[in-house]
Amino acid sequence: MKGVNLVGWPFLKAGIGEHFRNVASGFDSADFDYSVTDTLEQCFNSTEFFKNDDFKLKSKSSNLNSFDINILNLNLNHLPRINKNIYNNKYNICYGYYELSELLEQFADYESYIDEYWAPTAFIQKVISRKLTVPVVHMPIPINITGPRKSIRKKLNLPEKAFLYLTSFDMRSLIERKNPHAAIDSYISAFKQVSANTGLVIKVSLKDGVASQVNEFLSLKEYAKGREDIHFITNIMEREEILDLINSCDSYISLHRAEGLGLGMAEAMGMGKPVIATAYSGNMEFMTSFNSCLVDYRLIKDPTHEKMLPNQDVVGDFFWADADIESASYLIRKVFIDNDFRLQISKSARNDILFNYSSEKIGFQYERRLDIIRRKILNNR
Repeated sequence: MKGVNLVGWPFLKAGIGEHFRNVASGFDSADFDYSVTDTLEQCFNSTEFFKNDDFKLKSKSSNLNSFDINILNLNLNHLPRINKNIYNNKYNICYGYYELSELLEQFADYESYIDEYWAPTAFIQKVISRKLTVPVVHMPIPINITGPRKSIRKKLNLPEKAFLYLTSFDMRSLIERKNPHAAIDSYISAFKQVSANTGLVIKVSLKDGVASQVNEFLSLKEYAKGREDIHFITNIMEREEILDLINSCDSYISLHRAEGLGLGMAEAMGMGKPVIATAYSGNMEFMTSFNSCLVDYRLIKDPTHEKMLPNQDVVGDFFWADADIESASYLIRKVFIDNDFRLQISKSARNDILFNYSSEKIGFQYERRLDIIRRKILNNR
């Protein structure tokens, strides 16, 4: 039967939830049937998360998994947590993310759950394929920019006339990897004096009551102390509000140390915003020197894999990028003062994202790969 079972966290207000919804949009564009299975409660205590009401996906929700192919919109380490019956008598494809420079050996063990891995970026494909023996297929995701967008500066008490830079991250991600301190350092280096002409907006997804998140956030606010032109937003936002926030700002900054994809960067580019970002990892899937502002970096040892697997032996050396503050500062100032440069970058960014990552284009790639799986693999089982 032609169709797929989309498994994962379809209603989660977080990156992996948005991934699920973007994937579903690709199948919608291809007019490809699918069912939806929500496994959030199998993986975590779902009360810890904010959930999204997507009525179209709810109408397709089912625990029957009636199609012969599962697309598991989860990361490798989530696979052991879901009901084992989901895998039975299916061709199982993991379609998830990974940010480190090497795949942890413990994660490689999880390939026993799957028949194939879809990598949203070439960066992930390169890392994953070094350790897994199943096919690792490069499969981008759609980047959906619905419109028209509006400005919500007044609603969020942001200055109406200032040139605003936005950086955003989720406190459930490792703050060391997202590296917001570098965005603060680079902005202050670019604009040494507080001015009404510019501002830095830091959007933080924060869960009240989680002490570790609150403490890290308070430390970050203290780091920016004395700069009235740095604005923190911790509101829980709906999807449309997040896109309106991106639209309300003039530029987007991500001085990440590693990204599997970098959805916020891609969305900002799709809205024609100049994006200033570390020239490393998954964002290089869609960023070039012609459509974005690429920040120099050097590779340094990444110690955070020890946080991911505490009290376990970790094999291998891990590296990530340390963005160059001087390079970032120069680009932050350049997009402010050089109108021609800003307009050229913005136009190229929007054109590239809308052309290369439309739901229609990616949906066709889904359909083509699934046709190959059915003809060459499933028909021979």
